[in-house]
Amino acid sequence: MKLTMDKSIIVFSFIASLLLGTPALSANSAECVNKDSLSKTLSQFKISHLDEDGEVLKDFELEDACVGGAFQAVAEGVQFLRKIPAPKNLPSRYATLISQEGPTKFLNNRIKEIHITWPNDYTCEQGALGYVKSDETENRMYICNHVNIHDYTPLYVAHILVHEARHIDGFPHQQCIQGMFNFDIYACDSSYQEQGSYGIGTGLMLYTYKGAKNEALRDEARSNIVLDMTNRFNTLPMELSSGAILQDTQNNISFYDGNETTLGEFTDEISVMTSRLGTPYIFFKNGEVSKYLFTKEWPLLEGSLVDNYRKLKRREMNELIDINFDLGYCFLFPKQMKCLQEGRFHEFSFSALNPVSFWPQLLGKDTSNAILNDDGKVYTIRDEIKEFVYSENEILNSSELQIKNRYPGVTSWTMLGNGRILGVSPEGYMMQSVSKGKWKRAKEFEDYKFKRILPFMWSKKLEAL
Repeated sequence: MKLTMDKSIIVFSFIASLLLGTPALSANSAECVNKDSLSKTLSQFKISHLDEDGEVLKDFELEDACVGGAFQAVAEGVQFLRKIPAPKNLPSRYATLISQEGPTKFLNNRIKEIHITWPNDYTCEQGALGYVKSDETENRMYICNHVNIHDYTPLYVAHILVHEARHIDGFPHQQCIQGMFNFDIYACDSSYQEQGSYGIGTGLMLYTYKGAKNEALRDEARSNIVLDMTNRFNTLPMELSSGAILQDTQNNISFYDGNETTLGEFTDEISVMTSRLGTPYIFFKNGEVSKYLFTKEWPLLEGSLVDNYRKLKRREMNELIDINFDLGYCFLFPKQMKCLQEGRFHEFSFSALNPVSFWPQLLGKDTSNAILNDDGKVYTIRDEIKEFVYSENEILNSSELQIKNRYPGVTSWTMLGNGRILGVSPEGYMMQSVSKGKWKRAKEFEDYKFKRILPFMWSKKLEAL
């Protein structure tokens, strides 16, 4: 009988891999699992591979140390839980069942069997990475085999394991009411203090961050902490405040929620500030890229994002209006849009349209590029591999390819936590909404000019983590 899951059990979010991007990927996994470690793992957990009917196809043994795939990922995730050093002085505010019981004991107290699914498992096809069944009585967890779970780091696989283990205790997810998942999806906990599945996962990241000495591991853990704290809890933790991140015309970045806090002052000229899944990114005109992870350092990034940005000519970096890299790499210029597919650019030219920016799309909804035009209208430019679907004339004359703009008259806008709506005018002044489509100057900003405003959450506590 094919495995299904009761609707009352919420699976590990399908958006997890998008949230993490590069930090979630394992760079140099060993060819085989350490046999001594694997022996301990198999003495604690029965790990099996299921067939397409949900029946056990194979029970893994010590001789399978080199089979790779999802089995190796799970084994290395368990090994990670066993070996991660305990923090010496973990502040009480970060204490969770992970720190109280110990990571391995936490998992072992709740899980006895780990089943690796067949690729077409129904629940996994809905986007899960793993799940437990609502009527589970055998302390059994299912790990999805349709995704490239073997590409995730041991830390992130360990995160999946403790997240799903917490569901044995109950704690179904809640519908998100803030953050990047606030679009009719159950991918949040009520609060961090509740210590549901996302709280336990975040607790593991805090435990790792405070205990590990390896800087790359600490950076990965911190990245996950920031993303979870700002997106996974309906009651904001760590005194987070909902506000806006501002880019002015002098290459300064600040946070504003009624009070302004400087986050970065740069000597290098900024080409574009954008946001991906709530994390601000800065693309400099000299080809460098940085992002803000609640530290003052703003480290320079490496990897595919930077490599693809540097495929632009220096002249294009100077003319760049915006970047969309949620699901690919698209670059917006005054008279064209260039999207990178299979290592090459394909282009869409504008003659009647005068784009201002990419329009933010809801994660998990339409994956097309939408642009805000200077007339205040939003147009969808649907693209497929190596080609765009519609011509500019078809886009201009199709109501189906237009998105309603709630706040025309500004080039970007954000609603603060108190309900006040601020936007940047085409001239660069900070404006305050007085009614839909009508704006007045926000007095506290006087004649200071800005390039962009984006939604953001910030707290001094999280920056001081």
